[in-house]
Amino acid sequence: MRIFKRKRQGESQNYWQPATDMMLGLLLVIILLLALLLSYILRKDDRYEFETSHSTTYVTKEAGDWTRKPESTTRRDDDDGGGHEDDTTTTTIPNSGGGGHPSEDEGKTAVLVTVIDAETGNVIKKSGIMFELYAERDAIGGLQALHTYYPVKIEYKQYETDENGRFYLPEKIVDGWYSLHNLTAPESYEVGANTDFEITEPQDWDDPFLVSVPLSPAKNIVKINAIDSETKDPVPNGVYEIIADQDIVTLDGSVRLKNGEIADVVTCDEKGYAESKELYLGKYRIRQKEANAFYAVSSTVLAVEVKKSADTEIPVTQALCEKTEFVFTLTDEYTKEPISGVVFTDNSGNEHTTNENGSIILTNLKKGQSYSLSARQLPQPYRAKRLSAEFTVNNKGLIRGEAKFAYSDTAYAIRLSAGIVDRILKQNVNDINLTLYSEDGEVVANWDSNGADYVIEGLEPGKYQLEIGGRASTRKTFEVKDTGSLQYARVYTWTILDSVLLITGIGVFALAIFIAVRLIRRKKKVKNGE
Repeated sequence: MRIFKRKRQGESQNYWQPATDMMLGLLLVIILLLALLLSYILRKDDRYEFETSHSTTYVTKEAGDWTRKPESTTRRDDDDGGGHEDDTTTTTIPNSGGGGHPSEDEGKTAVLVTVIDAETGNVIKKSGIMFELYAERDAIGGLQALHTYYPVKIEYKQYETDENGRFYLPEKIVDGWYSLHNLTAPESYEVGANTDFEITEPQDWDDPFLVSVPLSPAKNIVKINAIDSETKDPVPNGVYEIIADQDIVTLDGSVRLKNGEIADVVTCDEKGYAESKELYLGKYRIRQKEANAFYAVSSTVLAVEVKKSADTEIPVTQALCEKTEFVFTLTDEYTKEPISGVVFTDNSGNEHTTNENGSIILTNLKKGQSYSLSARQLPQPYRAKRLSAEFTVNNKGLIRGEAKFAYSDTAYAIRLSAGIVDRILKQNVNDINLTLYSEDGEVVANWDSNGADYVIEGLEPGKYQLEIGGRASTRKTFEVKDTGSLQYARVYTWTILDSVLLITGIGVFALAIFIAVRLIRRKKKVKNGE
């Protein structure tokens, strides 16, 4: 339908008037809506505003989150159910008034639950610790289902702590006996026993009935098995310290042990087995303090982590034990070969003989005692200027800081390498008879050369003569010293090869001189123009 405004006589037509009227009406509608919105925002509903120091989150029977976010305020609460901090937090509280019905809320009690450490009483600030509520009255006995009603009705059969380790029951409850059943616990705590409490008089949300649920810190033991590192037999009587390898801190903020603090000291039984007392969870190190007789205190530090008890067997930490051991080895000073059959005597009068490896191994050594070894007899042709060893076993069973200490020494034989060589090439000559005489003219050795030196062992220090082919005129005198180094005695002789080489050398030299003279003469003739 079209509406026309009658034009007055003498008046011009206004084509913009309808649009102007429409815009004015729309503006009035917008102003009205804004006024209604402002009124709603400024509205204050006292039913949902309380002062408290606790906050919580609830789950439904389907394990969903309580999504209602009523208004909250901040307050300081000095009675924090065993907490050790005097802090200020913002807390969300379930709606009061018995689920939106103030008349049904009268005579009932608001309940605030706080989880605390059973040993210190400090609050365990951990979210997600689950609980169920049971009543012990006939009319309302059994598992309790509580509700919130805003914005929709939600039923709760399980409750969980917030990040501050606390939660409110979602609605007030009537007088009577109740029991909180702990369903889960943090990793470092054990699930707690049921907590019973009685409601005797009504309390409102701003002064709730406080229930403290104690949880005990989880603990476990350390098992040690000491065995011989070689035989794998058990080693009894070892004493071990179990030391914190970090600050051991539980979720309530308590430092149970500082890094480096001794948590326990244990002693192995006759089977080499030991168990610690129950320790707080965390990382530790095991250090041996004392060792069984004839064993050394190990310098190896073992790492172990104490974990929460599980169905699996607690692992056993194996500690290897080493007997205190002194190994003496005797070798030839020149050849480096082991010398077997050498008899030594210790300071107790016991005899020990070197084995095929040239070694003597001493075990079952007493702590805090000194020992010595000295050679009683050396096999021919060996000799030694001083052949002994001394050592002390300290109170930890260590010899110079080691459980197994190795010491080596040498013996020597006087050795003479004798031979005959040609004068020019200094090469050994074959098939020449040689005789070695002592200083008093006795024959010490006689042999035919075979292209190599002849080594003679067991000589006494002194002067000797080496003779060629039984001709006394060829004798040459040598001195043999008391040393382990190889000594040399050589005589020289002319051979056919030496003569050939000498004549050849002379001929080459003469030829060279002849050629040089001829070249010089020719050069002079050229210079003189001849």
